[in-house]
Amino acid sequence: MESMMAHILLEYSSDGLPPSAVDHRMRELGLARDGPFFALKASTEEEMRERIDRLHDALRGSGARYTIVSGGEGEEELEDVDVDEGDPLENRIEELEALLRARSQSFNDLLDAMSIGEDELEEALEAMVARGLVTAHRRDDGISYRLGGPMLRSMVR
Repeated sequence: MESMMAHILLEYSSDGLPPSAVDHRMRELGLARDGPFFALKASTEEEMRERIDRLHDALRGSGARYTIVSGGEGEEELEDVDVDEGDPLENRIEELEALLRARSQSFNDLLDAMSIGEDELEEALEAMVARGLVTAHRRDDGISYRLGGPMLRSMVR
């Protein structure tokens, strides 16, 4: 039995959930990132429709929009799609700010919430500490990060 594939391209909204939270919902659905896309696989058309409906329900209220791109013969064309994502470091910093607004978090908590590697997370956190956007506190279980106060942030800008 031949499996079917579709690629899902997300468009995030600053009025909705942070991209890391939306991506977490996608991973909870069992979708894996494939470059700028999430890969959606199914064995039948009916299963594909059901998975798309679950995707639709999971993204409801998130502020994210999605586009379904066929994963069939046009797959080679997908590699040429140019998605302008801006400065990757600045995007990670925005995601981290959104995550840290709710509460301070450990490095591992942040790593679990974001779809990036340890080196990328470390780079973003170091840049945020250097700018005074976050403060790092050593605890018994590791380092905890929290947003810097309004006075500290305004002095950095």
